[in-house]
Amino acid sequence: MNKAISSSLPIFSTKSNMGLSNLLCHSRNCEALSKFSLKPEENVIVINVSGKRYETFLTTIERFPNTLLGNPEKRKHFYNLVKHEYFFDRHRRAFSGILNYYQSNGLLEKPEEVSEKIFTQELIFFELVETKQHCEDYNSSVFQEELHLPSNPILKTIWVMFKYPKSSRLAQFLAIFSLTIILLSIVVFCIQTIPFLNPDNKEGEHMKTTWLVINSICNSWFTLEYLLRFLAAPDRLYFVRSILNIVDLVSIIPFYLEFAFDSKSSANYIICLKVIRILCVIRVFKLFRHARGLHLLANTIKESFEELLMLVMFLAIGAILFASAAYFAEGKINSDFQSIPHSLWWAVVTMTTIGYGDVVPVTLAGKMIGMFCSISGVLVVAIPIPVIVSNFEYFYKEERNRRTRQKELSKRLNLTKKIPSL
Repeated sequence: MNKAISSSLPIFSTKSNMGLSNLLCHSRNCEALSKFSLKPEENVIVINVSGKRYETFLTTIERFPNTLLGNPEKRKHFYNLVKHEYFFDRHRRAFSGILNYYQSNGLLEKPEEVSEKIFTQELIFFELVETKQHCEDYNSSVFQEELHLPSNPILKTIWVMFKYPKSSRLAQFLAIFSLTIILLSIVVFCIQTIPFLNPDNKEGEHMKTTWLVINSICNSWFTLEYLLRFLAAPDRLYFVRSILNIVDLVSIIPFYLEFAFDSKSSANYIICLKVIRILCVIRVFKLFRHARGLHLLANTIKESFEELLMLVMFLAIGAILFASAAYFAEGKINSDFQSIPHSLWWAVVTMTTIGYGDVVPVTLAGKMIGMFCSISGVLVVAIPIPVIVSNFEYFYKEERNRRTRQKELSKRLNLTKKIPSL
């Protein structure tokens, strides 16, 4: 049921400037013509929403015949024969966004002063929930793809189960099972590096079979899942180029490469084995597929890329300046500052206010440089942080609003099933 909700849910963003200047609001003495008395040259109707009148063209609202306003049979029940207008006892401010949807040919924007809950209820009343549209959303292009399903019914079922975890109970079970396998593989990858559990050590040889069985089970599931999703993908070329799918493939390959190098015993084999095992760390990113919170983090980093780049640039400039100053102040006395590259470690640690204490200046000039270095580091780091936090708050608010809309629509669908007249 949730899958149906997500696929039919209108996407809308919150903006202060809605571009509704073309909306004509008239006083009570304006006269309207109903559809039943319209002449070809008089293609205008008046919609009264709780005392506030809106004038628009009939052809504008009939662009979407599946909605309440766009369907003559549905809207005729709200027609006032005395005043020759359509009357709706609904939320007036929310209706501005509803009418703008028709005037902009499918762009739905929520008025800033209207809450998510009220606007969702108005969308349900005016039957905009089932309308297909293309409009601006907070999600990046990675998470903003159209609903494109395979034509084959079997492949379609497989794709929906893996792509939309909330589409059915079986899909939810597969998502939970896949997440469990991912967490198990990450935990095993970390635990088997403990000396007495490491199969590469003599004291940990007794665990070699155990880790092999667990890793075989985990990687078998990863391989099966990847192959099924690849075969069922509507666009296999897009599937292969997707970032998350590349992560899945890279996390699977090391397991099979270990078997390919297993017969070797040279030093090159040991080096290759270490590199292969390091690649296994990338399976941590498989969690992005199952955690919405990580999606927020990815969107925030992408949106704040320029600010992060500016932060790195400021830190690099400051580190070079203070490392050079510390070298000339401490170089002849303190062996920890024997060159500018050696001093860079101290400058970066000081500017980021970590201060490990492994490298410290001993001269008065060096201490003064260290003081200015720490103060400037605080200022440099503090400059772009508010922008990054603001971006995260924006994406978090949009995610919370999305959940609110889903809850409202879920309640509506439940009521519709219990009371068919709705």
